[in-house]
Amino acid sequence: MIETYGVLALVRLGLRVLPYQSFSDLLARLSRRPPERCQPGLIDAGDIALAVARSSRYMPGCVTCLPLALTAHVVMRWHGYAPHLRLGVAKGGYGQLQGHAWVESEGKVVIGELTDRSRYTPMVPGKSMRENIEGFRSVVVEGMGHEGGH
Repeated sequence: MIETYGVLALVRLGLRVLPYQSFSDLLARLSRRPPERCQPGLIDAGDIALAVARSSRYMPGCVTCLPLALTAHVVMRWHGYAPHLRLGVAKGGYGQLQGHAWVESEGKVVIGELTDRSRYTPMVPGKSMRENIEGFRSVVVEGMGHEGGH
């Protein structure tokens, strides 16, 4: 859980203070360089999601779906998974734009499951993680004035 807490703290801080390119580069470096103690296949994807969720409980303030999904994505890559970051938008009841981020692996949602996820339209399908984060961040994060939509 310590590794997920550290990554989650970095992701939340990066979303708030770093320019997009610096943040994107940080995520790319984190994803490529697992700590030496991480060995692929030893930890179940569900256990990683649980560790991310538990880490979020000890963070100050509200932890939204985007930092949770980004953290799970990084840590899952460290442990040999090929996760897919999914970002979507939907119109709320009063016409406001709502965003949601989730991670899928092997066709299953690992983190970010919602009962009404089907109403979210994926943003920029088929694009790289970098392009998706940029699109999601510019529409939802900056447009709504906080780090995520859910």
